[in-house]
Amino acid sequence: MNSRMSHLGSVLCAMALSIACMPALADGRLAYGAPGAPPSQLLEFTASAVRMSQLGSAQWLLYRDQDQVIYLIDDAQRSYQRIDEDLADNLQQQLAKVRAQLEAQLAQLPPEQRAMMKQMMPALPQLAQAKYSVQERNVQRTVNGFACREVVVMKDGEVAEEICLAALKTLEISKRDFALLKRMGKTMGAVATGFGAGSMAAVLEQIEGVPVEHRRPGAAKAEAQLLELNHERQPKQRFELPQAYSERAFFSGLGG
Repeated sequence: MNSRMSHLGSVLCAMALSIACMPALADGRLAYGAPGAPPSQLLEFTASAVRMSQLGSAQWLLYRDQDQVIYLIDDAQRSYQRIDEDLADNLQQQLAKVRAQLEAQLAQLPPEQRAMMKQMMPALPQLAQAKYSVQERNVQRTVNGFACREVVVMKDGEVAEEICLAALKTLEISKRDFALLKRMGKTMGAVATGFGAGSMAAVLEQIEGVPVEHRRPGAAKAEAQLLELNHERQPKQRFELPQAYSERAFFSGLGG
């Protein structure tokens, strides 16, 4: 359970910056991947929804602006899970309750036994959140034909990501479209925070541009780049919950 929550928290945390802050096209698709390799991640947009998928994976994410909810959809299981701020808040409350119960039980044990039990107990996600900010590098580059400027994302005072941002007009994206992904980023940020993963979505308001490349700190090679971009109209069905799929609870609860 803890591994699953931590993994999703990390995914949402990363998406909140490298994916979620990307502005929405009225209709279109952005394909990302490692330099020199085929695209591996797709971001498909319509006016009020965003679909994010990993090629070859049965799972994909759908954000619907009308209810500001993220859905984790599993084609293999023909089901979906609703992920929103209520889920995150509920998880935080339950984790705090479980942690308090465990601490109370440990306090009643002799010191030696208490130390042994702490080592045997599974770790719970930490509720303390990291602090993120953005710094401009004043460096201009071109990535796959897209002019961009470098920025770094700081986490607790240390470089966490190196991003190259293209201006909205470079990709013919309006500020109104950009606002849709700002709202999705806010939702993703709240969810990631609830999962104890912190959230780079906190820097969305400091970013004006589309990430066309991101690197790990000090890496010589980019981890992902924008490889393809088109404005073709996407099928409406790709931005809807499959009607034949059933809803599954994300977690059954902690601590009763």
